[in-house]
Amino acid sequence: MDINSPRGAAMAVRPGGAVAFTPAAITDTVRLHLHRPAAEPPERAGFWRDYQSRGYRYILRRYADYSFAVMLKDLVKRLTGRAQRQNACKKGDAE
Repeated sequence: MDINSPRGAAMAVRPGGAVAFTPAAITDTVRLHLHRPAAEPPERAGFWRDYQSRGYRYILRRYADYSFAVMLKDLVKRLTGRAQRQNACKKGDAE
């Protein structure tokens, strides 16, 4: 936690609390990502071009290491989950 005033320090210290303070220069505690956006990655334009021309599944394979085996596994999970839900509904109707 950054505390930059005596009033903030007084609020942070509670009787019986174990808070340790370490003095630091404000320049050492500044978080740059809160002051300006991060630099644009070099592959950003290619990513959006691929997404617009080839679609979501291509993006998964190309940029997220979403292989055919993973897609097949997800498909099996979805199909078996759907079958299990349908069986549960049929069992509920029979009772």
